Parts: sequence; C-alpha cells; structure tokens
Amino acid sequence: MSRTRQLMTILRDALGSSDPLPPVPAMPPIPAPPARVYSPRPDRQPFAAEAARHTTALVGIGHVGTRYATDVVLQFQAELAITKTAVNMELPPDWAEANDFVPLVTRVTSHREFLLRPDLGRRLSEDSLAVLRSRCTKNVDVQIVVADGLSAVACMQTGKVLHDAVAKACVARGLSVGT
Repeated sequence: MSRTRQLMTILRDALGSSDPLPPVPAMPPIPAPPARVYSPRPDRQPFAAEAARHTTALVGIGHVGTRYATDVVLQFQAELAITKTAVNMELPPDWAEANDFVPLVTRVTSHREFLLRPDLGRRLSEDSLAVLRSRCTKNVDVQIVVADGLSAVACMQTGKVLHDAVAKACVARGLSVGT
C-alpha cells in the first residue's frame, strides 16, 4: 500500500469513514472528442489495438506508403483545432463573479505572455493579493482554487460544479471551506 493510501486511510478513520458522502452532483454535458480511428487491421497489430483501447493517443494508426492515411490526418487536424481553440480561449472577465468566486489575476498581463512565461501565472498580482487578504476567509481547513490555466473551456464547463461538489464533500466531513 502506498504512503498516500495509508495516510488517506488514517484520515478517513479519524474523520469517520462510515459517514455517508453527499450525492455526486450532475455534471454538465461535455462534448465528445472526435471519433477515434484505429488500425484497419488490428489482427496484425494486437498490441497496438489493445493499447488504443486504453488511451486517447494515436497508437497503431496505420499508414499508406510513407505517409499517414487520410482519415488519420483529418482526425489529427480536427483534434489539433479543438486543442488550439481550448488553449487560445480566455475566461470572460466577469466569469468569477458570476459564479460567486473571488476574481483574482496573476502577474501576467496577457494570455500570450502566460503562454510564453507560465511562471508568471503562478504568482498573484499585488492588487489580487490585497483582494485576497481583504475578501477571503482566513484560517480554514480547505481553500478551493478554480483556475483556468491552459483550458478556460474546462474551467467554464466544470469549474463551478467541481468546486461545489468538493466544498459539499468537505463540509460533510466537518472541514471548513474558505471563500
């Protein structure tokens, strides 16, 4: 048993592992990724076929001569377009307040700067530090942070639901949750 599992077992025992957890809230619908293209002859590549069932990576995709098959190239281009859209999208400025979060920003001045200098995205701006100190609850057991990072799409689709589910589970365990 790993050290993490041992610690979680001890924590659950200390907090009462028989306590019922709150029901899992319904998640908003998430669009399905483009259909996967697998090798047209999985019987000739059993390892690739098996690996492809357990990952979203392009494994055992086949080829025609020295190039990939057309359907694989089209699939890759579609996935690349989805990825670029997700990375280039930014959260609307009022998203945090509309979802009852305290809006904070990092030291980056633009999305482009964040992509070039992700280290600046790990530090809050001075104004945000002041907001944090004045508006957020202090001395809590759990402080949940919802950040967009490289996927504003994921944050907008599941950020609020995930936050509420984690907060509810913490409260059910007797933990205090911050602002």
